[in-house]
Amino acid sequence: MSSGVIYSRRVSQFSLNLLEGSGWYVPNYDYAEPYYFGAGEGCDFIFGSCANAATQFASEYCSGSVRGCTPWGDGAGTCFNDTLTEGCAYVMPNKAYSCENADAAASARLPSLQVYGRGLGSKCFTGTLNSKSTTSKTSFCFKYTCSGSGSTTKLTVKVGTKSVVCSKAGKKTVSGYYGSINCPDPLEFCSTIGKPYCPRNCMGRGTCVDNTCQCNKGFTGVDCALNA
Repeated sequence: MSSGVIYSRRVSQFSLNLLEGSGWYVPNYDYAEPYYFGAGEGCDFIFGSCANAATQFASEYCSGSVRGCTPWGDGAGTCFNDTLTEGCAYVMPNKAYSCENADAAASARLPSLQVYGRGLGSKCFTGTLNSKSTTSKTSFCFKYTCSGSGSTTKLTVKVGTKSVVCSKAGKKTVSGYYGSINCPDPLEFCSTIGKPYCPRNCMGRGTCVDNTCQCNKGFTGVDCALNA
């Protein structure tokens, strides 16, 4: 409720529940965005100890200090915990590493291969990819496409002019570069992080058509939040 940044944040059904529960608001739940943090993880995710959270719930929690992707894949941040999370560490979004921030290219290892900017459709991937021989892990913002369904789902990651096809979770190399990128499970990625949707139901300033906002006259942006 008091976030200092909006990058990688979502207005979830829970957010609107909280506003309604305060007694001051009657929210429109059509504006809720997809929220899958902890989905399907069971009761231990809520009631269990944080001691084993980074290994038991690796998609949500983290350990160490290396750069990683946020749960929504809109950018990266560093592993962080505070009193509000009862010591459970998560990747806290950082504006300098956000895929939606055009200026984040200044903090990128290989900026010429990556795509930064609001509404341009890139997502965060981790790996050790580099033009030099190195093994240090970092984050990248690449465009992608999903194809197939069920067990045949494939994720194609666009790395500059090259394409990396992920048919399962694991490391993939890119010709001409050292290191690798980490392929997420394509079915999980394409049904959550990579699944298209209309952000914030187009802010009431447009119509959602095929998961893309068609903005009314006078408005623009991926969620119609900007004045044209």
